[in-house]
Amino acid sequence: MALGKRVFSGERRLILFEDSAIEGTTLAQWQEYLSAGCDESLLDFVEGVTPTEFRIRPLTPRQKDYIPTFALSDRASWVWRVRLGLVAISGYEVQDEHGNAHDLPPLKTEKLGRICADAVTEKWFADADLPGEHIMSIAMGVNAISEATAPLSQRSDSPSGAKKGARKVKAKSGA
Repeated sequence: MALGKRVFSGERRLILFEDSAIEGTTLAQWQEYLSAGCDESLLDFVEGVTPTEFRIRPLTPRQKDYIPTFALSDRASWVWRVRLGLVAISGYEVQDEHGNAHDLPPLKTEKLGRICADAVTEKWFADADLPGEHIMSIAMGVNAISEATAPLSQRSDSPSGAKKGARKVKAKSGA
């Protein structure tokens, strides 16, 4: 088998790449963490620093079909992934102009009957006014557990669809 997918069910704890609790983690490590369904053993945690926790869930096929057909890099697509996949946030601190800190209010959700799903309300999302880089990172996490592909279980000897006796393709070395 050369292609496949991984199926992740249930909620996952997402730690954003921007979180100071994992500041020693490289982008490659964080992307591997996402690909592994948010496997925290792949992150380098800073001792004594508690990460902000985003609880996310994978999207259903119906939810994925509902998201506007923009590229993942489009903000509207990110927002929809976050609204549909975000379940809870804890430890996210907001500072006002006077330096007073408080947590975000609990998520408010609404039932979207046309896709049979709960989603974070537009009002809560607008009031929270999360920075774009956080929205993108949460969307990447939701996408990773919703669209997970499986790595090759073993090296493929011939390209997919190759006929018997066809020329074999060698894998590049050093990549």
